[in-house]
Amino acid sequence: MTLVYANMKMSEAIESHLALVPVVNRFGIRLGVGDDTVKAVCDAHNVDPDFFLTIVNTFINEDYFPEKKLQNFHLSQIIDYLKKTNLYYLQNQLPNIERHLHFFLHASDNTSLRLLGDMFASFKEGLRRRIEADEREWFPLLLTLSDMKSRRR
Repeated sequence: MTLVYANMKMSEAIESHLALVPVVNRFGIRLGVGDDTVKAVCDAHNVDPDFFLTIVNTFINEDYFPEKKLQNFHLSQIIDYLKKTNLYYLQNQLPNIERHLHFFLHASDNTSLRLLGDMFASFKEGLRRRIEADEREWFPLLLTLSDMKSRRR
């Protein structure tokens, strides 16, 4: 199991796991971090290193899911990351998939491809509605409940 650690150079972690680039970007960290460690980069960007490591390690290793550790993070951290992830999918991933699919659809008369295009459009709309519901209903509700629980302590 390959993991990223706080004392590793951020550049080496990203180079070893290129799929981390968009994940790291969601934390407001851009490429060009030099030889700084993961912890140093997180500290410079006001990012909780433990939360960052938990997210990136969960992302790169499907067998890594530290449930107990996740329960220790404040819900606002998790929701903030989920909001940034939602935005990434809506603004980057879905348009990218749509652009490539559009090319194939217009380059062929294949009815199966048109069906795939219709399926993607339906999926995209369903995902957009789900994200809107999360942003409008679930995230605020969860934050309110979390705040109420914190006040009782």
